[in-house]
Amino acid sequence: MANADDVCDEFSKIFRSRSKRVFKENLGVTVDLLVLLLTPLIVHGVTINDMIITLHFLKQYPLQQTAFALFRVSGVEYNKIIRHTMKAIVNVFGPREFDWRRRYQQAHPTGFFHKVYVVVDATECNIQRPFDVHIQEVYYSGKKKRHTLKYHVVCNISDGRIIDVHGPFLGRNHDITLARSWFEMKNIQLDQGELILGDKGYIGLENCLTPIRRKNGGLTQVHTNYNQVLGSVRIVVEQAIARIKKFGCLRQTWRNDRSAHPFAFYTCAIIASLEMRDSPVTTAVNKFLLL
Repeated sequence: MANADDVCDEFSKIFRSRSKRVFKENLGVTVDLLVLLLTPLIVHGVTINDMIITLHFLKQYPLQQTAFALFRVSGVEYNKIIRHTMKAIVNVFGPREFDWRRRYQQAHPTGFFHKVYVVVDATECNIQRPFDVHIQEVYYSGKKKRHTLKYHVVCNISDGRIIDVHGPFLGRNHDITLARSWFEMKNIQLDQGELILGDKGYIGLENCLTPIRRKNGGLTQVHTNYNQVLGSVRIVVEQAIARIKKFGCLRQTWRNDRSAHPFAFYTCAIIASLEMRDSPVTTAVNKFLLL
């Protein structure tokens, strides 16, 4: 079983420091969270050094030459370690953290939002332009004006915990397409009157509460207040996405094989979900009990 002292010893051999601040800055997680991640992965052949290499890759997204020199491994071994470790994390923790049925039932919205259980949003990650000109168009996002991969993130309305992550999708896909695919792939059946909460990108989606829009403005004060209330509650999913994308590999343009990107995104989402156990995102839903 992994323990904090062994982790700190291994980290200090590489980074010449046992500081918790330096540890968090380089790996993006605390020592305790690394131990939590590593413990069930040992039986899958994941070592402390493997975890350090992988988390450093996710957080810093270094140039490969820099990483090879830091960890004293070959390029082939470096990429093999990262892919194996990310797959192990996703396979072990994914079903635990993204069991949307169990978490969906645990959400208890109240007041105006008593029929709204989840908040949804889409996020995009930049990738390098594909070499094949025939597929460049399908990865091109008209919104970002870049080639991207898109993911659908679902959170509880009551505490902001991540319920599910769905993707990747090609950059040209609309947010509604992602949501409808989520409904179909996960066989999601809402009870009569139940709703999900989304932003203006989900206008037109069935069973979705979205902001009111009018051509050329024309919103009344009631409509404006309504949109502000929805926005203040929907922010929980934006905060969750911000936690996921604190890792450099998702903020920078992805330079590696595109097939590895989903493992990186899901790994970062799992880490964010685990962090939310102790520090859930702020939710505004309880401010509107009387609406």
